[in-house]
Amino acid sequence: MHGTHLTADLYSCEHTELMTDVERLREVCRTQIERVGLKIVGEHWHQFTGLDGAEGGVTGALVLAESHFTIHTWPELCRLTMDLYVCNMTANHSAEAEVAISSIASHFGAVHTQWQDVKRGDLPALAGELQRHFIEPVGTHGAFFGFAARKLAEDRMEGPQRIEVLESPSLGVALRLDDRLMTSEREGFYYHEALIHPAAIIAHKPKSALIIGGGDLGSAKEILRHRRIERVVVVEIDGAVVHCAQKHLQRINGRCWDDTRLTIKIQDGADFIRSSADKFDLIYLDLRMV
Repeated sequence: MHGTHLTADLYSCEHTELMTDVERLREVCRTQIERVGLKIVGEHWHQFTGLDGAEGGVTGALVLAESHFTIHTWPELCRLTMDLYVCNMTANHSAEAEVAISSIASHFGAVHTQWQDVKRGDLPALAGELQRHFIEPVGTHGAFFGFAARKLAEDRMEGPQRIEVLESPSLGVALRLDDRLMTSEREGFYYHEALIHPAAIIAHKPKSALIIGGGDLGSAKEILRHRRIERVVVVEIDGAVVHCAQKHLQRINGRCWDDTRLTIKIQDGADFIRSSADKFDLIYLDLRMV
């Protein structure tokens, strides 16, 4: 399975007539694939009917000795997608694949093209288990970050959100909620210490603290390090998060639930604030960003 998988998404294409001409489209794709030395061993092409009864988009697939090529056109949207996967087990065909798919793309006059180059079969097996990459968006500017992980210790959707507990070579045990990284053994302290300690140090002799959210209990561990604190209440909406934290994230929370000063309430934080008559010296919002 070791190989290169290239994908191309083309937008605002000027030459939409090529998207509905099956024979010409087939000839363009076959010519560029064969020109770089890849071997076609089979193919299938299908044209759809447009909403007005005219010729619509085309789906085509070429079976290669090296793997496959597919193309899908949407002439009514002036868009198309392609992918070309080549196996590199006996020889490296990556360069040929890049030339072929770029040459095919050049025939459509696309204003915008989104390219992806995925190296497949390169992730090492760790402790006999396959490693995966988890990719997450950063902000709203098209930026992403990723990390490798193996073995899902937890993957459940029993309550209001999906909960994943992963084992990552770089992060240690990590918690994700709804496909977003929340905390990890090796980096969680950056967040929990920065959230808790400045206010706890500046406040005048605080004795009580309320944490809304914070089901991983990392923030609770940090505030309990202050000897003046006599009472801490954590209000977490999802009891399954607390359960996972107690089971898997003890290096993050230090089993702080054993401290008699801590009370954990499984409740909506806003409801707790509205209904509670308690007063606290410190109130923290340890919430997941949506």
